[in-house]
Amino acid sequence: MLGQFESAIAMRLEATRLDPLSTFIRDALSYNYISIGQLESAEEVLRELLEIHPRHRRGVLLLIRVLLLKGEPQQALDLLESSGHSESRPNWRAIALYSVGRAEEAEAATAEFLSQNGPEKHYWLAQFYAWRGETNEAFEYLLKALEIKHRVLAYILGEAAFYPLHGDPRWEEVLEHMGLLEAWRKVPPEHGGPAPGNNAVFD
Repeated sequence: MLGQFESAIAMRLEATRLDPLSTFIRDALSYNYISIGQLESAEEVLRELLEIHPRHRRGVLLLIRVLLLKGEPQQALDLLESSGHSESRPNWRAIALYSVGRAEEAEAATAEFLSQNGPEKHYWLAQFYAWRGETNEAFEYLLKALEIKHRVLAYILGEAAFYPLHGDPRWEEVLEHMGLLEAWRKVPPEHGGPAPGNNAVFD
């Protein structure tokens, strides 16, 4: 939560050694790898996790995220379509559809998501619009998520989907409101900390 990803990874690797069947430890480890752009390591951890627990929904959703970040949207969409439902599934389906060029279906999925979900949808919609490069819309929903104090905001420093927002002054305003601005300023640029060009994650 404080952006100290390398320390977190070291601890979770040791935790995995001590408790190799823990789903929580493995999906948390993969998330930290995603946060610093080590996508191959994240995928390896997730595929091991899904070999042990094939129906682990968070593991599937994290693997979908890895495939999208690796530029493999069709594989992500195929995996998503064959998986079970979770609260963020419509969001990642919209992102995958957009990434494979099926813009109209992505819009339809977004509209469905808007109509069917409660206040928690704001955080996931912020991710969707950040991915599309629609910064104003991304901040609109991010601020709504902040207003309702959506619990997932606690992990915002490690959320790769928001890296394209880091160069916008509103990003620092959000973090200052959450008390995370100083922590973010200590994150190395290569791990999503403050530096020009952080939006290159999705190039």
